Amino acid sequence: MHLSLATLAACVASTLAFKDTSPFVLFSTSPLPASLSNTPAKQLQSSHDVLKSAKQVLGRCTEDVYYFVHLPSISASDFSSSSPQLKKTLADSSVQGQYTVSEVVGLGVEQQEQLVEYLQTKCKATESAPSEINSEKGPKNEGEAPVYWRLETPALQEDRSARDMKVSLQDGNLDFMLFRYLRENNHKYTVIFTTSPHIPTHQEVSVYEASFQEPLHMDLKRNLLVRANNDSTAMDLRPLFEKYQFFTPGLFMGLVVSFLLLSILYATGDVYSPDMVRQAQNEWDILSTRKENNYPYLNHVKSLSVTWPHLRLLADFMEVGTSPLRWRNLRTEGKDNHAAQDAIKARKERTSRTNVTRLDFSKSGDVTPTECKTPSELIAALNHDSGGEGKEEYSFRLFVVEDLSRDVIEALGSHLDIEPAFFREHIVDYAWFNIRDRGYNPPNLQAATKKQRWLQFRWVTARYFKTSISFMEGVQEAEQFNVLRRPDDDTNNKALWDDQGAIVGVIRTRASFWLSKEAIGVLLLDPTVREGQPLWYGYSNWEETPGVGEKQYPSGPPRDSLFNDFIYWAKKTSSFKNKQDLSVYSPIQTLLHLICAEWLTIEDYIRTHLGQIEWEASVPNNFLNKYIDPDLALSKLNVWKRLVPLYREMLTDSLRRISQFPQHADAEAIERSNPCTCACSRQKNNSVSASPPSPDPIDAYREDFTHALSRMVELQAQIDRNISVVTALVALNDSRRGQDDNRNVSRLTWLATLFVPLSFVASLFSMQSDVSQLRDTYKLYFMTALPVAAGLGLLAQA
Repeated sequence: MHLSLATLAACVASTLAFKDTSPFVLFSTSPLPASLSNTPAKQLQSSHDVLKSAKQVLGRCTEDVYYFVHLPSISASDFSSSSPQLKKTLADSSVQGQYTVSEVVGLGVEQQEQLVEYLQTKCKATESAPSEINSEKGPKNEGEAPVYWRLETPALQEDRSARDMKVSLQDGNLDFMLFRYLRENNHKYTVIFTTSPHIPTHQEVSVYEASFQEPLHMDLKRNLLVRANNDSTAMDLRPLFEKYQFFTPGLFMGLVVSFLLLSILYATGDVYSPDMVRQAQNEWDILSTRKENNYPYLNHVKSLSVTWPHLRLLADFMEVGTSPLRWRNLRTEGKDNHAAQDAIKARKERTSRTNVTRLDFSKSGDVTPTECKTPSELIAALNHDSGGEGKEEYSFRLFVVEDLSRDVIEALGSHLDIEPAFFREHIVDYAWFNIRDRGYNPPNLQAATKKQRWLQFRWVTARYFKTSISFMEGVQEAEQFNVLRRPDDDTNNKALWDDQGAIVGVIRTRASFWLSKEAIGVLLLDPTVREGQPLWYGYSNWEETPGVGEKQYPSGPPRDSLFNDFIYWAKKTSSFKNKQDLSVYSPIQTLLHLICAEWLTIEDYIRTHLGQIEWEASVPNNFLNKYIDPDLALSKLNVWKRLVPLYREMLTDSLRRISQFPQHADAEAIERSNPCTCACSRQKNNSVSASPPSPDPIDAYREDFTHALSRMVELQAQIDRNISVVTALVALNDSRRGQDDNRNVSRLTWLATLFVPLSFVASLFSMQSDVSQLRDTYKLYFMTALPVAAGLGLLAQA
């Protein structure tokens, strides 16, 4: 059993792999028992096995002195690198037996106490004071009991350099107190070194290593280090969407909107749960608590909804004050007094919201505006018209309405006898409906649409928001509208040229134009989100630029809302050079001009993003660099692939409705050629005398809308082509990455092959400390390994 301390040095690399083990050293002037000297010691043993072997040495009671030394927090590497005096003592000729184990599990001071108790019991040994450890006491007489000494050194520090110095100092002290005395005196002795594992002062943090099924994920490897517990890390104060680039504002708003829709969409019931809907309607009902003559139009709509179920949404809208989906925010049940009062004020403000401007188009071409900011002012303006006062002063009167409310619908509907479907189609705007939605509006046949006295146009506006916070504020602002509108993030503002964090919100917008036989019209316009800015410069100013000699320049449109811009341009009748004095065409020309300008702007915006994607695809180095993600390009194209067909449908519908606008010479001709089955037209003159057709003032806008539609068709075809190109580039990029991965795998295979024989030899040598005794181990290894390998090979082939 001749295992020197040099063998411990050879096992240093292995010892570092164990955190809860420590070495054990025993050497004696007497030979070890045959059971220990003939069998090589395993270098990883439990404390129970080590104590069993040590007791075989102690049980003989042949030594004069026994020395028990306990070294806490020490490892085999510390012995091999910083204990020269211990090595010198082991190499002395007086040492006849050594028993050393590199790694002992569960070794500590308790095991030393067990050995001392065994020595006391077995050999009747007595303890001597540490001060007498190197006294000149001679060998014991025959039959005299042996003595033993015990020493314990302080624990070592964690720092490596401090540990080495401390171990060297302990080795010098032991040499002065013990080793030198043992080498110079002819005593029979046995020295036992027990140790204990190192206990760190801080708890080690286990680093999580993710495992993947793919063979290579080198790019996901992280160099994770234990963070110093000194609170010196600076706080990251970057914005949320800049800090977490994968968490885009569009994704965040999608999650928020989805959560809100799931929580409120069917809170008042769906089309298949009439009992739940009826219960919600009883909560917001106002006719049962007020006099019906205060709301005759609402009562009329509720009566019609029995036969025309789709009109019930309009009645609910008037009673709630906004969309029934927002009833949860306006109800008072379940809220405290303060919140209930806020809900009552909010509902009252919504139901009475009024922003109406009456435009009187005179025969001379002048336009006189009259603003109505309250329901009473609107009723006064309508009563002034119904009384017959001033009818000779204007040729056409138009009521321009921004947003809708209960009082505005009640006033206009009851005084002008407007069909409820006119308001019903304007209050909501959905690209599509769920099969449970109560807001579904059944489509009308073309034959029925031609008999209507109103037109409705749908288009898309784009608004630029500099930050995600600004975009969220715009969404919150749209929530304050009575009609259902909202800006949507198109998730396309991620190009190299775009400002990081900026968002372009796309808003679906509606305008509804109603015309009566008395040359009175009503135009419903959507409110405008004031947050953000119009995309680019907005629409073009279509006034003629003044000459060089002119010193006065027009102020231009306000560009703050669709409502104010329409009022501005509607008053400038000189901008529309009609061959005939037809005031009824001036408002529709203004509206069509604004709508078509927005369509051309949104088409340029789509073309810009498609051009960016094409540029990225045409320059592979930029397309595949760290700033460009091919999957992101595909997601951008998929957004437009979904939206452009919807926009094309809107343009087609607008072009069809333009062709249905009456082409007549005067207001009397409008009455004669627009049959209507509503109550206001029951007493119309049955005699029809059609005037000869005159040149249509809106022909130019038909051409512009046709041009916009053709551009949208071309954009749709361009999107399909780009999707094919980008998909091919992504597939090519994936194949290149696959080739690189294969090359890396082949390199790793050669590297593994190189280390196979080295690992094999290292495994064999680690089985025995004495290489000359590996012959039997070789035989056993190959007799076991070869059949197992052959069996696994046959199983793999099967």
